[in-house]
Amino acid sequence: MRKDNPSGREIAEKAKQIKFDNRKDIVGEKNGKTMHFLGADLSHVKSLDELEDGQVIGVMDTALAGDETTLPAGKHNLFLSKVGGEWRIHAESNGEIVAQAVRVSVAEHAVSTRRVSNPHFSQQGWCLIDICILSIWGCCVLYIALFCF
Repeated sequence: MRKDNPSGREIAEKAKQIKFDNRKDIVGEKNGKTMHFLGADLSHVKSLDELEDGQVIGVMDTALAGDETTLPAGKHNLFLSKVGGEWRIHAESNGEIVAQAVRVSVAEHAVSTRRVSNPHFSQQGWCLIDICILSIWGCCVLYIALFCF
């Protein structure tokens, strides 16, 4: 767990190293404009502590500004971390933090529940829902239930 929010520079540096997971390629539309999220492959993350310290979870490319935040239209690296006991997602562009998600919910499932996520955008509240961030034997055990900009 972190004590402080990440810097834009930290996120930009980590974003240079990500590999993408095409199963997390999600497109949504609102008011005739598209939102595209391409999720990162997080198979390199080996512990919850490593995840809590912060990982780039993907890239959001949107023609829409945030519904509930100052997120501008454009392409943004999204960074998940746990700061002071609270999960947060920050959006970074050009080495600057441009917005923080207003709601972030991370949930766990036991492997035995065989949970399969179906990530999608919600038009109401401009949220992305059900992104698996850790799988074991093809079952999602840790996922972002939702985050909203």
